[in-house]
Amino acid sequence: MHARISLAGCLVLSGGLSLAATIHVPADQPTIQAGIDAAGSGDLVQVAAGTYKEKIHFKGKNIEVRGAGADLSVVNPASLSYGRARVVTFSNEGPSAVLSGFTLTGGRNGKKDVDYETFNLSGRGAGVRFTDSSATIADCNITGNRITSGSWGGGGIYCLGSNPVISNCTISDNFSTGSVGGGGILCDQSNPTVTDCTFSDNDSRSGWTGGNGGGINCWNESAPVISGCTFIRNTSNYGGAIDCSNNAAATIARCILVDNEAEWAGGGIYASASAEITGSVISNNSVRDSYRVGWGGGVAFSALGVSSLTNCILAGNEARLGGGVYAGYASPAITNTVIANNFASEWGGGVYCGSGSYSSITNCTISDNLAPNGGGLGCVSGSPKVSNSILWGNGEPNVGITLDANPVFAYCNVAGGISGESNIDADPRFVSWRGFDYVLRPGSPCIDSGNWGDDSVDWSDVHDAYGRHNSASPDMGAYGGPGAMGWLE
Repeated sequence: MHARISLAGCLVLSGGLSLAATIHVPADQPTIQAGIDAAGSGDLVQVAAGTYKEKIHFKGKNIEVRGAGADLSVVNPASLSYGRARVVTFSNEGPSAVLSGFTLTGGRNGKKDVDYETFNLSGRGAGVRFTDSSATIADCNITGNRITSGSWGGGGIYCLGSNPVISNCTISDNFSTGSVGGGGILCDQSNPTVTDCTFSDNDSRSGWTGGNGGGINCWNESAPVISGCTFIRNTSNYGGAIDCSNNAAATIARCILVDNEAEWAGGGIYASASAEITGSVISNNSVRDSYRVGWGGGVAFSALGVSSLTNCILAGNEARLGGGVYAGYASPAITNTVIANNFASEWGGGVYCGSGSYSSITNCTISDNLAPNGGGLGCVSGSPKVSNSILWGNGEPNVGITLDANPVFAYCNVAGGISGESNIDADPRFVSWRGFDYVLRPGSPCIDSGNWGDDSVDWSDVHDAYGRHNSASPDMGAYGGPGAMGWLE
């Protein structure tokens, strides 16, 4: 017998020779699961185009399972187990376990559905479940999966004690009626890295006390990193696109959140824990206000947690309180952010600061927002500190303040004027330039009129119309101050 060995498929170890095999499905094995069962560590299971009516389990193996492409290789277990089966299960895999190039659909799971592999009540993850796993899912469509009843959630993906990588996936049309939520993804004591994914039309509305995070629910001490993702038309009770709660700490960077909706609070994002949001566009999100709650059309910060909003654009969002941003019993740091063209039906078209809020608003532009009380900023028992910012062109009154509120303004340009150190009331001379709105024209009274040090930007290199070098004082507004460089990165 003669054997041919590809050097590219060999790994020479001090103890001998190990081969990485390629197993073809269905040529070598009839099903994907049979291919996984036959594979050893480091092997590739190459799956041909087609629809595979099965559920698959990696069983802790550090292997790659590769489809022919998300539009060509489909895994759908809907015909199995009375139509109630999870599509993919990961358990105890390392980072070299990879699933790529599939559509994963037809998963169904409910509280009363027993997972016959663990003999536990399920309701956790209809499309994919990670348990103590660091596997990767890439280039997949995860769509049409449902948590059908009872508690928990994770219609598309459920992560328990796991650190998976989820990359370049489309997560759409998944549904969870579970009390915790997560129509697209539910993170439970997990730290997934989610990059360059699209979340669309996921739904996690459920009863009165749950159903959070239509796109992603960051829950129970989870710390996900979410970057370069798009969220569109997702719905939930709290956090139409993203919810962050129960001692979680989410990092959200360079994301786009558009046309998401919440029943109660946080049309785009609801954070009752810690959330660091940078470089993101949050627009045209809304809170339905079905139960007269209606907080934070763009972002709602509520309760304790260390949260921030930096180098972001919030535009066209709607709610009852805080069309752009709501802060109640929370004190987010809002920096170098444009908050414009948002609407609140009662208080705070741009920003609402309620009881227990000591938010800092630094180098922000709050413009063209509308509300009956506080078109730009509504302070209801809140005491924000506003500095180096521009509040201009908002509905009257520009700033709404209740008797028990105590906002502090310094080095700001506020239409109609406001008391405080070095505040002005003058046309900021906005202009749109190279895709940025609310840029200051040369000669604007807001240029070099801020406080607290060098803005670190040589504007003569950035915008030749300025014709000036860096100065000791920052500009007012979103494009001034130390964080101005964030717009240029």
